Amino acid sequence: MRPLTLPKEMEVLKGKRDVKIAKIALHAYAKQNNIPAAELEFVELKGSSFFHEGRKEYRHYNFLVKCSDGTTTLFFAETCPCCKEDSGIYLCCPLEENDNVHCFGCQVWELELRHPTCAQYLGGHSDVCFPYVGLDDEYEYFM
Repeated sequence: MRPLTLPKEMEVLKGKRDVKIAKIALHAYAKQNNIPAAELEFVELKGSSFFHEGRKEYRHYNFLVKCSDGTTTLFFAETCPCCKEDSGIYLCCPLEENDNVHCFGCQVWELELRHPTCAQYLGGHSDVCFPYVGLDDEYEYFM
């Protein structure tokens, strides 16, 4: 039986990749909202999940952003799995205090990622989600 966790080296690479994708999402958000990039600073990745729904794959992220006024805000992002530029970002938005919608995709991982109430994210609305373990294009199912 395969372990349900990634080896330590793969976990480090996954973490670096996830931070890079979260930063791309933040850049896309700033660009879409005409906010100078210097006003939003990535602080910390709080969590991420990867799942398959129908014929599409999604990544969900929560991360902290420091605003120019010194406050920190929790953000949500939904991306394609191998996101390398703004076009791979489906949604990126700050979360409001009451945002915490259920997501079947993140539930599979037993993660408590927060999801926006009013914004329309694409994946996680169906309970037909399968988790993967792997990096980039090397995905493996586990059960």
